[in-house]
Amino acid sequence: MTTRRPSIEIACFGDSFFDEPIDVLVEAKSNDIQIGVPASSEYVNPTSGFIEITPGQSVKVTLALTDEFEGKFTVYAKSPASGIILSEINLETDYL
Repeated sequence: MTTRRPSIEIACFGDSFFDEPIDVLVEAKSNDIQIGVPASSEYVNPTSGFIEITPGQSVKVTLALTDEFEGKFTVYAKSPASGIILSEINLETDYL
């Protein structure tokens, strides 16, 4: 990864009877220390910081990483209610 504000795409598969949006907690961590969160956007709830996504939808959000961080980290998508990890990806910085 070559930028401190990378974009990631999040998709929600499946059908919902009511098509209600679900909340997803997205965070970047290195050694259990939070080093990034979603930047403000139309998909990020300003109060909770959760990404709101409707089943069948795919959205792109920007992660805001701390300025001082360099190295390996993991981006997690979790259920905010249960803490269950829905998906994760391991990345590493490679700033120019």
